[in-house]
Amino acid sequence: MWGAYRCAVAEDSLRERKKARTRRALQEAALRLFAERGYDATTTDDIAQAADVSPRTFFRYFATKEEVVEWDDYDPIIEELLAARPPDEPPLTALRAVLLDLVDQMTPEAERQVLNRVHLMLTVPALRARVLDAQLDWVDRAVPILARRTGRVPDDLALHVAAITASSWLIALYHAWLRSDGTARLADLVASLDRALATDPVLDFAALRSAAGSP
Repeated sequence: MWGAYRCAVAEDSLRERKKARTRRALQEAALRLFAERGYDATTTDDIAQAADVSPRTFFRYFATKEEVVEWDDYDPIIEELLAARPPDEPPLTALRAVLLDLVDQMTPEAERQVLNRVHLMLTVPALRARVLDAQLDWVDRAVPILARRTGRVPDDLALHVAAITASSWLIALYHAWLRSDGTARLADLVASLDRALATDPVLDFAALRSAAGSP
């Protein structure tokens, strides 16, 4: 019985790895074609052919061309890192630490791929219009984790503000990265952001609380 169970688990794991490889191959082919031909000039059939799969297979993994650019497998990693932070750590402190940990784990090749995706998402009108949806989707995933960590209800406005604030950090980082035309390292930009959050008076949240009359 247990042997059959272990075989089934191994088969499921192998199947998931194959799916992940196909998904990544489709995205890599798409990004390469977008760089060579332009986003609008590249079709889903072109992407499928470049990845050596059928158009039908493409649509088993991505419903639209936009989804090929938007997809990544970082959300589960972020959720795991966030859930693993000390339970008494304030939400924004935990989110800052997660951002630093995530970038620290990225290889140079992963950074280049993220840069290519970000460039498309912020310069192609059809994709730029979906950036807010992606941010809000991330907030919806992060808030329940923050709620469990803090013992608050998921509807707590402060938790949503914390998640949206962290999401805005990413947008600011991406804009700075694009302005450097990819010459700046993402890890260096994240370190600069971390220092600014800790010391820059423009981002002095304690002063904001004081000005608002909060203790």
